[in-house]
Amino acid sequence: MKSSNASQSDNRHSDRLQRLDREIGEILTRIEQEEIPQKLMRLAEQLQAALKRKRDVSAEE
Repeated sequence: MKSSNASQSDNRHSDRLQRLDREIGEILTRIEQEEIPQKLMRLAEQLQAALKRKRDVSAEE
């Protein structure tokens, strides 16, 4: 059987973990709502276009 102090410590630990889980969830939500995915998609498209131009130049040689 746990002592009262150990039980309080476990509760504090659990509360901290729950707060951190909420904070992580809020950060992930903000990331999803920001323009980060759109910016990454534009960069990926630019990269694909640059790679195609490189292949085209290589094929000319």
